[in-house]
Order: sequence, then structure tokens, then C-alpha cells
Amino acid sequence: MGVAAAYKLGPGILSTGFSYDSLSVKNKDRTSDLPLDEQFAFSLAYGRHGESRWSYALGLKGIYLGQGKVVLVAQGARFQGDFDTNLLFFLAGTISYRF
Repeated sequence: MGVAAAYKLGPGILSTGFSYDSLSVKNKDRTSDLPLDEQFAFSLAYGRHGESRWSYALGLKGIYLGQGKVVLVAQGARFQGDFDTNLLFFLAGTISYRF
């Protein structure tokens, strides 16, 4: 589930978005290689087409991936733990030239 908005800001466009995703993997089925829980994501971007043939965009996205609790029994061994808060950040940009 998510929501997004865009606003014309001078010669460019400012956009933002927020989303939520509940992970369908339960604690007992979660593995330690990627212990993700529910996800909250927020993004912010700015793009501009100049008067010339050049255009550019810059964006930032942050994702909170939950606390990743794991309770796993495999081959008779029990593995249980709480992982620190999982955060991801992405910074991206584009530059384009129209021929």
C-alpha cells in the first residue's frame, strides 16, 4: 500500500512517496540471511528538463525493514535471535541528453 504526490516547483518537479508492506514470512519461518519484517519506505526526488537538451533528476529513498526476529529449528538445532533495526538508504541520479 502506498501513496505518492508530485508538485511542479519552478522549472522542475518535486515528488515524494510513502509505502508500507507487511511481510508474509512468520518468525518461525524466517532465516538469518535476510531477517526482514514489515517495511516502511519514504522517497523524495527532484527532476528538471532544462531549456537545452539536458535534463537531470536526483532522488533519495529510505526503507525501514523492521527488527527481524528469528526463531528457526533446522536439523534438530534451534537458532533464535533478534537483529538490530534494518535500514536501507538509496541515493540515485540521472543525467540525460536528447539528440
